[in-house]
Amino acid sequence: MKRPQLSLFDNLEPEPAHNHGEARAPSTNPAEAAAEPPRPVAQLSLFTEDVGGAEPDLPEGFRLVDTEEALQELLRELAAAPLIAFDTETTALDPMAAELVGLSFSTRPGSASYVPVGHARGRQLDRSRVLDALRPVLEDETRPKVGHNLKFDLRVLERAGARVAGPYYDTMILAHLVREEGSHGLKECARHYLGREMTSFDVLTSRGRHPLQSLPTALVARYACDDADATLSLWEKLSPEIAAAALERVFQLESELLPVVAQMESDGVAMDAGYLTALATDLEKQIEATAEACYQAAGTRFNLNSPRQIATILYERLGLNATRHTTMGPSTGEPALKALAGKHPLPALILEHRELSKLRGTYALGLLRSVSPVTGRVHPSFQQIGARSGRFSCAHPNLQNLPKDSANTIRRAFAAAPGHLLVFADYSQIELRILAHYSEDPGLLAAFREGEDVHARTAAEIFRVPLDSVTSEQRHVAKGINFGLVYGMSSQGLAAQLGIAPAQAERYIEAYFGRYGGVRRYMTEMVERARAQGYVTTLLGRRRHASGLGSSSARVRGQAERQIINAPIQGSAADIIKLAMVRLAPNLAAFRARMILQVHDELVVEVPEEEAEGLRRTIVSVMEQPPTSDFQVPLCVEVETGSTWR
Repeated sequence: MKRPQLSLFDNLEPEPAHNHGEARAPSTNPAEAAAEPPRPVAQLSLFTEDVGGAEPDLPEGFRLVDTEEALQELLRELAAAPLIAFDTETTALDPMAAELVGLSFSTRPGSASYVPVGHARGRQLDRSRVLDALRPVLEDETRPKVGHNLKFDLRVLERAGARVAGPYYDTMILAHLVREEGSHGLKECARHYLGREMTSFDVLTSRGRHPLQSLPTALVARYACDDADATLSLWEKLSPEIAAAALERVFQLESELLPVVAQMESDGVAMDAGYLTALATDLEKQIEATAEACYQAAGTRFNLNSPRQIATILYERLGLNATRHTTMGPSTGEPALKALAGKHPLPALILEHRELSKLRGTYALGLLRSVSPVTGRVHPSFQQIGARSGRFSCAHPNLQNLPKDSANTIRRAFAAAPGHLLVFADYSQIELRILAHYSEDPGLLAAFREGEDVHARTAAEIFRVPLDSVTSEQRHVAKGINFGLVYGMSSQGLAAQLGIAPAQAERYIEAYFGRYGGVRRYMTEMVERARAQGYVTTLLGRRRHASGLGSSSARVRGQAERQIINAPIQGSAADIIKLAMVRLAPNLAAFRARMILQVHDELVVEVPEEEAEGLRRTIVSVMEQPPTSDFQVPLCVEVETGSTWR
């Protein structure tokens, strides 16, 4: 059946497909906001200040379910459908605050229904009545549910009192697995895969001037039905790629993980508000003292938030030589200031002032602002496909990017509820263990299998000294090489990290490859494989496509090669932590525990004090299970408990 044409929007100017130059307010549609890039918004001439008036007819295939008779017809259709695509329309983007306005469903391409339950006016059905009627279908564990950014819809319906049972298929996740580059918002995916232009939420609501719940139900029905229909069409278009690209295992993992992440977000984590308030006060004093030190070092007062004034002080008043430049002139960014730190006290003081200001504004005060007035807890948003590698990203707040030197200061604000403890379990050297598995290097394999300190072993090999004679400085060098090579670091990068000459760094790397030839072979083979087939894969088949390997630019090629070398390692680390989450989740109820955070290679679980030791043993047992039957290196998990996160 041909997709219905949304003639109501014929008076809109078409949206340019890839013009990202105009800023816009954030969308409040979660399927768009999760991944959709900014685009210029067409003008909607349908509305004046009054959004009333006669509601237009819906095109063929789209249906407004606003009577009991229509609801019963929809229920019969859903009960007969082997698979259901659905979407929710809400009042807000935050699922902790969003109220349900309506639901849309599609069971076959070109056909969709919208059930209004929360509009400000117009004929609609009672929300409780609709959810009760839908409950047998929503809770049917034999009927797959398809959505785009499905986690949001699950959480909204959970708050509304409706549980949605799996299997769950998220087309946003599927689109990411098929093509990790680019945007994966619903509108962008529809354009890319279906050749279909859809109306944006901003156009529908005139950039928020007309809240969704105030709009005519028929108008929202056109928009919502289009979303549900596009979601089903995306599923039908992309699902064959699962088998064609050997993505079965990783797609199953991501699908099983989805409700685990949704529950983790809903549970949230408690904050020690008193600690954060005291920390903010202390940081304010440190910021003021550091500012005074900056003024004293500069010999004058200036605006520490003005790059132009900082540049004037550094490069004109103090006469320092600029090491980096931007289009606006000499740089005052972090790399430039670090390069100048040994030449005058001021650059280091400016960096310290910035760090303290970020700690206070982004974390101390930011975390306080993030506390939900509904639950009294912080509910971070975890995107399980947030990074191209397959690793999580996190927002509101971003816990993946805590300042390294101050991470524990911030982590102490994350607290267990009264009578509970936090159990935090971190994979030890997971990326190096994956490198040992892929490279099959005898030295690395032996170090991990025998439980040795791999950095000390590497130092002993590079410097040709007995293991028990390795110095702390030698181990530091070896650690830099081990982790640097995982990310494809060059000799220049290693030199900068260790503070040594590039020639010395080059000798260290050559010594490393001389002892760990398997690692060099792995790096060469990954690049060759990517050139031959266009991608590399992780342990569970997640793909990272090669782009830039054929560039005429040596810089672009070098960057592409580093990404290809690193992708199977980073992506497999993502596979392993996600697999651990799926395996661990069914075990938590026995301990009355809940998983509350996932950051990098670490899981944090909240548990009653008396259950902590039993849970700790279970976590170790589950997380140290090999990800695949042929994984060649033992996994090691370090577990701690406490009333706060560190």
